[in-house]
Amino acid sequence: MKLIKTIQPIGGYWKMTEEGYLVNDTAIEKVPAHYLPVLEEIKEAYLEQHKVDLLSIYLRGSVARGQMVESFSDLDTFAIVRQDIRWKKVAWSKALNDELQAKYPFIKEVELMLSGFPLNTNMEMLVKTQSLLIFGEDLGQEITPYRVSKALMLNYRWIREDIDDFLAKKTIDETDCQEIMKVIVRTGFELVMERLGKYTTDLYWCAQGFVTYYPRYQSEVEQALHFYLNPTTEKKKLDALVQKLGNFIADKCAKELLI
Repeated sequence: MKLIKTIQPIGGYWKMTEEGYLVNDTAIEKVPAHYLPVLEEIKEAYLEQHKVDLLSIYLRGSVARGQMVESFSDLDTFAIVRQDIRWKKVAWSKALNDELQAKYPFIKEVELMLSGFPLNTNMEMLVKTQSLLIFGEDLGQEITPYRVSKALMLNYRWIREDIDDFLAKKTIDETDCQEIMKVIVRTGFELVMERLGKYTTDLYWCAQGFVTYYPRYQSEVEQALHFYLNPTTEKKKLDALVQKLGNFIADKCAKELLI
């Protein structure tokens, strides 16, 4: 029988300085020691594949902040390379994933991405506010600090496209379920971020922020969190939630943010 995961208040809102700038709270000291050999192998893989044009390698997400859940949280990494690319998965991602998952059973999945240099505005934000340098040049040193603003929002421009793509699929896997739930909850938070005056990527706190202003959707948001933690492939059930909660959020974004 599959264990049902329950919603937990993991993470929190980002700390801010007295001047209102976000504090990047990642630190190598927060990464558990048994993850360090994994990061070393990832670093060596990036170097082997991109030694000519590699500038930096970063870790982001819950592992970089010491808030991961073993066998559930992804290990999110990206490399900055001297190439004209926006954001793409490395071609050798599956092979390394299979190798690392076999060797380190506490790893769920490793995200291996590339982004070009000079950095675009979204990458500047990610590097400055929520990424931990694990190799190379610290590009964040030259980036201006961020306050809570539209510049922190990554999802609202694409939420309608993401919903339409999901609804168009005939069948889905558990990753599809988790991805759309994550996008919907985080986009919901983007709707209220500036009103709240706070920032987070942690799903529990994104949900809390959203229902502060839209309490009538509390049940649907709790469902979204449940399906993220306990993914399903029951398409009809997910479609109903995506159409109700997702469409509401997408419509609000179109009216309030896409202006």
